[in-house]
Amino acid sequence: MSLDFFILFLVVTTVTCRHVQFYRKDYTYIKEFDAYYKLHVPSNNGTWHDAFFTCDKEDALLFYPDKPNEWTIVTNLTESAEQYNITDIFVGIHDNGHSTPSPLINEAQLTAGQCVTMDIESGTLKIDNCVQQPDGMLKSFVCKKVEDVSCPTIDRNYIYYKETRKCYKINNHLQTWHEASHTCFMEGGLLVVVETNIEAEILKSLMTRYNHYLAGYKKITSDSGYYTLKGSTLSSNYERWYRNGGENDSQMCGSICNDDNFVYTVSVDCNDKHRSICQIDTQN
Repeated sequence: MSLDFFILFLVVTTVTCRHVQFYRKDYTYIKEFDAYYKLHVPSNNGTWHDAFFTCDKEDALLFYPDKPNEWTIVTNLTESAEQYNITDIFVGIHDNGHSTPSPLINEAQLTAGQCVTMDIESGTLKIDNCVQQPDGMLKSFVCKKVEDVSCPTIDRNYIYYKETRKCYKINNHLQTWHEASHTCFMEGGLLVVVETNIEAEILKSLMTRYNHYLAGYKKITSDSGYYTLKGSTLSSNYERWYRNGGENDSQMCGSICNDDNFVYTVSVDCNDKHRSICQIDTQN
């Protein structure tokens, strides 16, 4: 068992998440701007609001050029839709009576409720009507998806905290310590290793009161102290034993518990089933 334990934390330290340049089959990845784009061709009676909610349903944003020369990608996207004679597109800036994030050629004419369009040949932004024009010139739009790189996983249950540069996930499925450790490993992380008081406070806000959450430390042998999954002693990290617990406990595996005041380290039987917390370290 001790050999398995050390193999586990050595392997965990080498795990990296491969960046996959894919979002959806109908989106195009453009490396220069590290984002995914999709052109929506004109539709009858389409409005700016229709465009906005179409992108929202695709978990994307209505495009507007927020980087230098990003507007140029639209011309490339429209090459496959020449039959629509696209000249302008709706962009994701909606005037609410205040100045927009980008300079507009007719900004002095701003009135509440107007929208913004972009000339695809020049990138010029201008105030326009939020509905399609009566002259029959229907407007296209582009949806943009930017990958959230805070947590190197597409699992949205992981929450990033800049204070620790870690992502945490609460797993309410009851598991043994080894089952929970395997689950975290398969997700690209490890059972949480609490290293500082600040980290303990963050975890306290995520945990429900009085429940044990399996954590990334255990004994190697029955007469050893507790070691974390990163290979360090528990005592060199965060250690606050509950009641009379301590290094001499007979139970081999580790957990943490929130009693409203502190996060405590609590030893548990490795075969007992509890909730758990996974962490993924990041470089952000």
